[in-house]
Amino acid sequence: PYVFGQEQLKNGKTLYVTGGEKDVLSLASHGFHTVSLNSETAKVPQGLLQSLSGRFERLVFLYDTDETGLKEASSRVEETRNLGYKNVAQVKLPLAGTKQEKDISDFFRLGHQASELQELTEQEFYDNVNRKTFRR
Repeated sequence: PYVFGQEQLKNGKTLYVTGGEKDVLSLASHGFHTVSLNSETAKVPQGLLQSLSGRFERLVFLYDTDETGLKEASSRVEETRNLGYKNVAQVKLPLAGTKQEKDISDFFRLGHQASELQELTEQEFYDNVNRKTFRR
């Protein structure tokens, strides 16, 4: 399966999976570890998950904020968790979901900073991953 950016990956805390090559380039230019699959509807290959295991603490799906992107990111999170990877989340960008305002490249083009993405990611893990882990 096609995975753009995999050869350039270094080890790190968080790996972002995006919906396209442009988004990988945009994230990488801001210092983030990132790859993209063939499309937002592509399932994460188990071999990729195995190769990333131990290299990254967390996996984040950062797809477009349109209906398809949000639905598919949620599906990828669920599929990945079902494979035993618990430190997985979906980050939803504060964008309108329109053609001009839907992906991470638009996020940065509109003046948002890398620190804002980091805050959104930390908040998502605090709110929706860690709390689920510690609930009885």
